[in-house]
Amino acid sequence: MFLDRDVASYIADDIPGGIPQLMDLRAQAMNSCRGPVQRRLAARALRGKSPSGIAALIRSQMPKGRAGSAGKIAWADGLAFIAPIHFCGFPAILKGLFPG
Repeated sequence: MFLDRDVASYIADDIPGGIPQLMDLRAQAMNSCRGPVQRRLAARALRGKSPSGIAALIRSQMPKGRAGSAGKIAWADGLAFIAPIHFCGFPAILKGLFPG
């Protein structure tokens, strides 16, 4: 079974203004919680935040290695992906390079 929490989804800081409202980030964050305690903590962290505030919170949780990789990818003229295919998909570390 494929769950929303199985996919890393970090929000870029240059995303256009109306997109976070359309994405329903609050529901996505709540759906990615693994249990009642995590849901309660997430609801508390998201309380009173606007969609852009939620996007900033999600962005702050991005691993430092992912942020560095994103900068290198943006700088590159082209990309070539060479990786083994496991069960008709890329390895998890490669999936983490692609946004949501």
